[in-house]
Amino acid sequence: MEEAIIKLLKDPSQPKWQTALGLSSKLNQYQHGSPEHVEAVLIKLVKENPKSNIRYSTLPSKRNLKVLWGHKDKVGERKLFDIFKEDEEAKPDYLEGVDDERNMFLSHSFKDTKAVFQLSEALVAYGCNPWVAEADIARGQHINNEVINAIKDLPFFGIYLSQNMLNSTWSAKEFEFAVRNKKKLFAFISGDDQDMINLIENNVAINHLNIHDLLRRIFDTNEISEHINFFLITEDTAVSLNKINPLKDIQEFI
Repeated sequence: MEEAIIKLLKDPSQPKWQTALGLSSKLNQYQHGSPEHVEAVLIKLVKENPKSNIRYSTLPSKRNLKVLWGHKDKVGERKLFDIFKEDEEAKPDYLEGVDDERNMFLSHSFKDTKAVFQLSEALVAYGCNPWVAEADIARGQHINNEVINAIKDLPFFGIYLSQNMLNSTWSAKEFEFAVRNKKKLFAFISGDDQDMINLIENNVAINHLNIHDLLRRIFDTNEISEHINFFLITEDTAVSLNKINPLKDIQEFI
C-alpha cells in the first residue's frame, strides 16, 4: 500500500496535490484501500519520518476541506502544521452550565479567539450555542475532519469579520464550504472596527488582504448576500441589531 501511494504521488502525469479520496479511487483500480485507510497510511509515513518525502498542504482542498497530499519531488519543501490538535481544548467560562448541543459553527482567525469567546458568551444568551474550534476540538482529534463535520452537521454558520480574519485563508474556505452546503449565514463585526464596517457598508477597499477579493466576490453575489445576516457587536459584546448594508431583515437565531 505504501509503495503504491508513493508511486501515485510521484507520478508526473498525476496532479500536484491529491486528496486521500482521489488516491483511494485510483488505488482501488488494482487493490483495496478506503480513503480513511489511505490517509492513515500517509499520516503514519509523515509522523514516523520527519524527513519524509510525503507532504501535506498547509491549506485543505478548496472544494471539500480535505487534506491535500503531495510528494516532495513535485511540491518542494514545506513547513507543516500538525493536522491533529496537540494542545488541550480551551474551556471558556461561557461553557459552564451550557448543556445544549452546538447549533452554529463560528469561523474566525485564531488571533481573535478571546474576542470570539466573548461573542460566544453573548450569543448563548440569544439561544445560540456556537461551535468554536479552540473549545470544541479535543487534543488528538483530526482538525480537518472535525471542522468538516461541524459545518455539515450544524444548521447555522457564523463568521467573525476582522482584519485578522481577512488574512485567514482557512476562514474563506470554511465560508465557501458553508455556502455550498446551503447553511444559514451570519456575519459578526465589532462596532469598533470601522475599517471592516466601511468595507461592507461602503465598498471601501482595504489593501494587502490575502483573501479580500475572494470575500468581496462572495458578499457581492446577490443570491448569497440575501441570505447573510450582519450583526454589530457593541463594546460590552452584546449583539446589536444595528443594520449594515447589505443587511436584510434581522431574524432570530433559532
